Amino acid sequence: RNALSDETSSTQQRAAQLCFENQYNINRFVEGYDTQTFDNAVRLIERAPRGSAVGMRQFHSLAAFLVYGLRLIRNDVSIFNSNALGAAEELSAMQRDDVLIVTSVFPYSCEVVQIAEAASDAGLSVIAFTDLLSSPLVNYSAATLFVPHESSYISNSITSYFAAAECLVNAVALASPEKTQEMLKARE
Repeated sequence: RNALSDETSSTQQRAAQLCFENQYNINRFVEGYDTQTFDNAVRLIERAPRGSAVGMRQFHSLAAFLVYGLRLIRNDVSIFNSNALGAAEELSAMQRDDVLIVTSVFPYSCEVVQIAEAASDAGLSVIAFTDLLSSPLVNYSAATLFVPHESSYISNSITSYFAAAECLVNAVALASPEKTQEMLKARE
């Protein structure tokens, strides 16, 4: 509604508004930063034998971005269900202590919520990127990273989620700087 309600502003004014809204969301993420939860997420990723990330629709791009970033520093991270065999097959291939990063915001993808629940029930460590304390993903996660996303974008804005993902990837990289350096050299 917000994106379509202002027909009188110029494209430059609407672009500026959207950019300022994204900056505000990133600032709110920083202001609400929970060090203990964030550090727990880093530990879970660092210690997990393997990792995977899942998101649907536009949040699939966030999952892919997280996997790309984490693969720069470890080889055992993948997109959940990248082989299209189904969630049950993917979960059965994962082991206790593996980590699954899930991401969804209101109106929450039912499939992502079901995957998070099944992963939690199977003993996997679930890290959730979501928007609100009332998110159903909170119930199944060992670490929940809350990221604001209110904006006039025509869908759920994900810019602040990419900023939060960069923070997470850097934190994991800095947890083992020597290993990270070796991995980055091998990539180059």
